[in-house]
Amino acid sequence: MLDAHSGVERIVAVVADDWDELPAHFGNSWADVFPQIAELAWTLDATGDSDRNAVLAMRLAMLFAGHPTVAPRLRHSAEGTRRHGTNDVAKPIPLATALGALRSRVAEVATTRYTEVFAPRSMRLGERGVITVRLTRTGLAASIGPDRVSVDGDREVELRLYDPSGAFTIEGNPIRALTIPPDTDSETAAFHLTALATSTTGLTLDLLQNDVIAATIHIPLPIVAEPAAVTEQSPVAGFEVAPTTLTPADLELRIIESKHDGGSTLSFFLHSPNGSAGYHHFPAGEVTISGSPRELQRKLFDDLESRHGSRGVRRQRALGYQLYRELLPPALRSAYRDLSAKPLRTLHITSDEPWIPWELVLPYDADGPGPTVEDDHWCVRFELTRWLAGPAGPPACVTARSAVFLEASDPPGADPLPAVRGERTQLLALTRRLGMADHSPARADSAAVDALLDKETGHIGLWHFAGHGDVSALLLADGVLLTPDELAGPRQSALRARRPLVFLNACRAARQEPSWSGLGGWAQAWAGRCWSPFVGPMWQVTDQPAAFLAAAFYNRLATGATVGRAMTEARLDTRQRWPDDPTWLAYSVYAHPNTTIPFRPDVP
Repeated sequence: MLDAHSGVERIVAVVADDWDELPAHFGNSWADVFPQIAELAWTLDATGDSDRNAVLAMRLAMLFAGHPTVAPRLRHSAEGTRRHGTNDVAKPIPLATALGALRSRVAEVATTRYTEVFAPRSMRLGERGVITVRLTRTGLAASIGPDRVSVDGDREVELRLYDPSGAFTIEGNPIRALTIPPDTDSETAAFHLTALATSTTGLTLDLLQNDVIAATIHIPLPIVAEPAAVTEQSPVAGFEVAPTTLTPADLELRIIESKHDGGSTLSFFLHSPNGSAGYHHFPAGEVTISGSPRELQRKLFDDLESRHGSRGVRRQRALGYQLYRELLPPALRSAYRDLSAKPLRTLHITSDEPWIPWELVLPYDADGPGPTVEDDHWCVRFELTRWLAGPAGPPACVTARSAVFLEASDPPGADPLPAVRGERTQLLALTRRLGMADHSPARADSAAVDALLDKETGHIGLWHFAGHGDVSALLLADGVLLTPDELAGPRQSALRARRPLVFLNACRAARQEPSWSGLGGWAQAWAGRCWSPFVGPMWQVTDQPAAFLAAAFYNRLATGATVGRAMTEARLDTRQRWPDDPTWLAYSVYAHPNTTIPFRPDVP
């Protein structure tokens, strides 16, 4: 039996400490394991019988038999010791403290509900219709897709309905709230609307908790001129994860893209989730882009890549001014005049479009009332992150106890990248110092990478690639191309369960391109399909500044900085050291600015 005076509290503390990793490791069985953990957490008694507590703690430990991370740490605890960092020191933890931590984590666990969204299949001009939304305890057979959403039962779920085409009149408030009863379905939120003009765009519904977008659903609702059969349907939802523990950002920019013949229209909505900026779902105007956004992006980045040194810096500033002037509608620029004077720190952009380099935006406005607006590029003026609207929001926390560094510094037929070897040395030194497990292969060829993706995905919290790459492929050490579609199937399921941090330090890794059914590219593969925090450059970068920026980013994460703050400070350090090289500006970060990536020692 466990030592009732030392092992119990340490076992409880280990489970609480490793809590963030448990849902990913247990996968589908987490729904069965969690209630048992919760029951034991509330049955253990800090002031109760020590022998009874020891038996209950043993039952708790048995739930983790075979678990790759927790089980070895629990065995270590049962022997009366617990490793802290790299030192084997037995540190007594009061049972009341350990139980308080575990019960707090248990209380955070989200409640599973299923989306039930009904809308007309189509509407006629002038017709009045209704869209209904509720969250149910059981899924409907009529639903398409998984439709599951994890919510915090103690908080309301906010629904925001957008009409980017302006083809509808939404009656009343387009923002509704649903409470989550513990034992029954939610009430129904009804959005009444009238069809004003023919359209094929449909509507967009965001689901939020704690003022953070948890998921987005597109509701296909064409408006036709001729009479059409009106039937009810449940649109695809695919809600899986709600980041209920994220700290809201200072500013949120929601951008909805409406495609039409000859181009796209971007509709902007400005919001201050934590209330510090004073905007509440403010409609900030729209901008129409003629031609292909992808082609415009290509021309912009080709322009940046063709200029070097001080000429390149001047050009990047000119493009930043142009983006501010031409892509931000007048209403948003007017609001920014007010915002620029406030001490705002975090900006999160959730967008339907992947093409615009919002990081590059450089505000300058001398025409409006008051003093001239002149800010730095958005990616250093703010702790800026972005996310692709879809079935899941960014994670609140990704605990990394293990890392893999894939180095392809000298593949056949490509120019060598000498700084990549130093990049590898720095990252591996950091993981060793922190006690993290290293899964890096000696040579990052196709066989080694395939083995990692097939067998080790569930254990790795950090993936880093350094080498040559492009929009849709990474060049491995043996000259074989790794493409985003190779993350599909079982690999995608395993990565989605783990949601590791991914940093592809390869040229143009963060760009997007069309695929058979939508967007392609690495950002869509990792952030859009696997729901992982993702970092990558949008245009060509120089290997030495790129390696420096990556090391600076990781070092700040290791000290507890959020993703947004770590990247902003890494950019500033890189710019200071290489002022004539735009590498610091090239990176996109797909995450939430307040996402944390704690680096922790591997077991035991």
